[in-house]
Amino acid sequence: MRLLLVATLAAGCSRGPAQSTSVEQNLRHIGMAYDQTSKKDGRLPRSYEELKPALQRFGDPEAILVSPNDGQPFVIHWGISIFRPGPTRGVFPILAHEEVGVDGKKYVLDNMLGVRQMTEAELDQALRANK
Repeated sequence: MRLLLVATLAAGCSRGPAQSTSVEQNLRHIGMAYDQTSKKDGRLPRSYEELKPALQRFGDPEAILVSPNDGQPFVIHWGISIFRPGPTRGVFPILAHEEVGVDGKKYVLDNMLGVRQMTEAELDQALRANK
């Protein structure tokens, strides 16, 4: 029993940074990196390349920037401020979303770092809040 516990602890300690394995996790990491980059640089990020250094703490930036659902890079809407309400009460601007999604739905990340699924019509309506 003690040997099993020691082996389990050793295996857990020997791993490097955890790799993102889900769409939700990848989107949250993108949001946190976006926020960290904007604070560090004093302006909102403008490209995937600017996010990559901040994403490294979560794992492989190239893998995080791709949806495991549809295999496509996430669409990021540059110029969206984090943790600020949108112009319409209760509607939060969309920071990032899946390009294709699965079964008619796409995972989206709003500027409050909330993750949920939306249909194409819902996403189109939500993206109007970005303007």
